[in-house]
Amino acid sequence: MRHTRLIFALSTAFCPPLLNLRNEESGGIHFVGASSIGKTLALRVAGSVWGGGGISGFLRKWRSTVNGLELLAKSRCDSLLLLDEIVEISAKDAAAAAYMLANGSGKKRLDRHGKLLPSHEWRILFLSSGEISLGNHLAESRESLKGGQFVRLVEIDADAGCGFGIFNKLEDGIDAQLLADRLKRASNEFYGTPIDAFLKGILKDDSLHQKIDHYYKIFLEQVSPLLISRQIRRVASRFALIAASGSIASDLNILPLSHHHIIFAIKECFESWAVTNSNHTDFETSKILSQIRKYLQINGCAQFPEWDGQSKPQFNGKCSGYRLLRRDQDVEWIILGEVFRNEIFRGFNLRKVIATLKSLNFLISSKNGKSSSAMRLPHFGPTRIYHLSGSILSEN
Repeated sequence: MRHTRLIFALSTAFCPPLLNLRNEESGGIHFVGASSIGKTLALRVAGSVWGGGGISGFLRKWRSTVNGLELLAKSRCDSLLLLDEIVEISAKDAAAAAYMLANGSGKKRLDRHGKLLPSHEWRILFLSSGEISLGNHLAESRESLKGGQFVRLVEIDADAGCGFGIFNKLEDGIDAQLLADRLKRASNEFYGTPIDAFLKGILKDDSLHQKIDHYYKIFLEQVSPLLISRQIRRVASRFALIAASGSIASDLNILPLSHHHIIFAIKECFESWAVTNSNHTDFETSKILSQIRKYLQINGCAQFPEWDGQSKPQFNGKCSGYRLLRRDQDVEWIILGEVFRNEIFRGFNLRKVIATLKSLNFLISSKNGKSSSAMRLPHFGPTRIYHLSGSILSEN
């Protein structure tokens, strides 16, 4: 078994010049894992394709302002951007930077006369590393991960799961540290020539588009069972182009690997990501269900007194609605309209929330088919509410 994470990083390094040919969007991949398993090493090896020298080689740090990362991205247009240690930038700036880098343009600015200046633009792929994911980084700062960030900065476990960190297998007499040291020395000594050979090779290749399409389709065919949502298909498209890039580098004898080994490595990395995201229809659906389940699980007993639909329940303190007890012992949730809109789902697209809950049969519509209902409630009188099935708390 080859070193799948290293092959992935190297294949990604050859991919940026092909983005324009396939009209693919910019985006990033974030290697996540514990300290000292080889995350930074993978970035250094990938960076050696483009350049090096100095202490950090082609590698840069997340530790910067969003404006600084904007200028760095502009300087790396159609090439590779490497950013190490995401924890060194604030969560809010990391989220903004992930959007900006993947969107391919900086913010609008005015000159001293008030005239709108052209925005900085770029096409890039960027590789990132960190001991925590962007989602966890945001959570520690009480921020939430949006669907766009989930797609723009794809997170892969840097640990190959074989007991050697980023490595899949070690040869007899060679431990992980020795192999890492050899790769570091090679990256510091030999750099920049692979991309030069790659660019010269693709410029001379009249069948380049056909080759890209060929390897692109092979990859998508192999992962087709996992392509269950629009977001996952967007990520798969990025991985397919990475697989094609590595395979073309193989055809040019730049990477000493067969295209079968390269596509297998990219496929394994994609599967490691997709498996953790395949249990929901899409990211927004997952976030909506997570939000309502979290609220009901935390506040269900304290803020939703039991109600049989007739008597007047007693409660102390805050009330968000009622747990409606049916004769068959099933529980339904009556949620006050303002609580539903402005507390539970504040910041969400309410139309998307309602459409999602309806599609999963969690939202019980009114008799005339409307999403909310007018109900006379104890202590409140006639009130606009949202009525949810008890199955909302089911993970299935």
